[in-house]
Amino acid sequence: MNTVPIKKITPLILFIFCFLNVSSQIYRYSRLIENYKIKDTISLNSEFNAVTKELPLLADSEKIVNYLAIGQIYSCRGDHGKASENFFNAFKIAKSTHHVYYQYLCYFKIGCFYQSIKAPPSVIIKYLYTAKKLFNGNKLDKTYYILLRLIGYIETETNNNDLAIKTYAELIDIIALKGENHPDNQSVYNNLGTIYTTIGNYDKAEKYLNKSLELIVNDSDAVARSFTNFGTLFTEKKEYETALNYYNQAYNVRKRNNHDINNVENVIYIGIVLKKMHKYAEAINKFESALKQAKKNNHLGFMSRLLPHMADCYYKVNSFQKAYECQKQFEEVTKASNENYEQETILKHNIEYSFEKQLFEDSIRNDQNILKLQFENEKKLSIKDEKQKRNILIYIFGFSIIIIIGFIIYVFQKQKANLKIKDSEIKALQSQMNPHFIFNSLNSVLEFISKSEKESSIKFLTKFSRLIRLVLEHSNKKTISLAEEIELLNIYIELEKIKTENGFDSVFDIDENLDIENYEIPAMLIQPFIENSIIHGIQNKIKLAELEKTIYKGELKISFLKNGEFLKCIVEDNGIGREKAQKIKNNKSFNHLSLGMRITKDRLDFISNYKCQIEYFDLKDTYNNSIGTKAEILIPLMESF
Repeated sequence: MNTVPIKKITPLILFIFCFLNVSSQIYRYSRLIENYKIKDTISLNSEFNAVTKELPLLADSEKIVNYLAIGQIYSCRGDHGKASENFFNAFKIAKSTHHVYYQYLCYFKIGCFYQSIKAPPSVIIKYLYTAKKLFNGNKLDKTYYILLRLIGYIETETNNNDLAIKTYAELIDIIALKGENHPDNQSVYNNLGTIYTTIGNYDKAEKYLNKSLELIVNDSDAVARSFTNFGTLFTEKKEYETALNYYNQAYNVRKRNNHDINNVENVIYIGIVLKKMHKYAEAINKFESALKQAKKNNHLGFMSRLLPHMADCYYKVNSFQKAYECQKQFEEVTKASNENYEQETILKHNIEYSFEKQLFEDSIRNDQNILKLQFENEKKLSIKDEKQKRNILIYIFGFSIIIIIGFIIYVFQKQKANLKIKDSEIKALQSQMNPHFIFNSLNSVLEFISKSEKESSIKFLTKFSRLIRLVLEHSNKKTISLAEEIELLNIYIELEKIKTENGFDSVFDIDENLDIENYEIPAMLIQPFIENSIIHGIQNKIKLAELEKTIYKGELKISFLKNGEFLKCIVEDNGIGREKAQKIKNNKSFNHLSLGMRITKDRLDFISNYKCQIEYFDLKDTYNNSIGTKAEILIPLMESF
């Protein structure tokens, strides 16, 4: 009988064992990656210990998924700093291996991470759409399904209803391909119903909300949400009795599950419907109950929503003192909410800033290494082109060094200023330059360089570096000449034009009796007003024109006039107007207070004993339609010495 020697069998067994072990590892990591919200359980703790221990033994492709899994675990535990660090490590390896699928996973997980810490939607959506663009696999992949759900959710929250509907349509196609009515799909139909309620298509809204309700299995929270959405639908249809019935059903479901804080929202909705039905006494009882629970849990959001309605109801029943007390409480809650929002925003931006800085510096180092290698190869291939190749390398390398040095100088100068300047002046300097604006500009330069667009990169970098240098030069000065301020504003506007693809024109109108060289104002004092006109006025009008398929060209006019002992600056735009801009702002899930504008007002009051004035005017045509906004700023004239 023939037998196989033990020495030959042992390596085969070891190979099979290693293969099965690696396969189980990859399955575990993939399972972690598929979920962007994981509860911190005992099993998750064992997963963390396993993936951390195995990390040094893995190949690059396995390390990428491993780092993403560790980042995911840290994210769900609330350690955002370590989560960001691990996501960056994965991203760095994925970029170096040039593997598209792993780059897709990195962009996907970073987008999920930013969504979990409630970063600005513009930041989140940038990574999610990049991931969607890179995805080239099977659309039944669970991560792609989660990606589309996130995109649809964020587009819904930011009131981009057309894009949200388009994304959810793709999700419904995927659900049809899978051929299953899984409870996970319930949120897709629920969100679609919410969108159609918002845009006034009530038939489709009711259709998708019913579909959502049909898919719910053993999930009382989902049932309560569906009933709440039905209540909102019928409130919009002004069928208040039906709406009240659904809100009460949602309330009863949550009451049975002891979800008191979640039930506050339903009580608020019930109060609002009763108010619409002119049942003010009943509405007040509901609002009082909700306010008591919200105060118990210190839920500022609920308090800020119900107090104005509560004040209105008291006013309707002639309880003016209580109406006044509600209004005062609302002002206090609003102030506390804004303070909390600012603190959370600073923390989120610090995490985002650190991550983006790492990506930028690593990209520069990687580009340098690639260019050095290319230079050496070209040198071996052709002696004749040696000098030309060296000059190209030195030119690009030099620009990279300039960018790095400029960036480091900017960071160090900012840190130094934080130690010396008063708190109000620190905030004012921080509001002058948006870090995202700097990163976008630097990425534009890198894109020009990578495409060998030498003239474009030099032109853009010259303008950008000029702006950075002027800001740094003026950062230690309390005031600069009006001529220098106009130069800063002109460069800033030109860069904003590039970002909006020349979507607007601008003009400076300076009083001939005003000697701009001999009068001074605080640096970048006017910039927040110009930024406000561009972002909230002109850019919103551009988006509206695109949706309505109309022709529109933005116009921005900045005027400087001498008005006795004062300097009057007028910032005028032909944008969407303050009323529509405020509606867009109110429709968003988070309502950002204009910190830059408030700090600018404080700076104006600080520089003079006079009460400086800021006035806004809504520009109207003969039909009383909004055709733009005008801001007038009155500043005491200060002569140069």
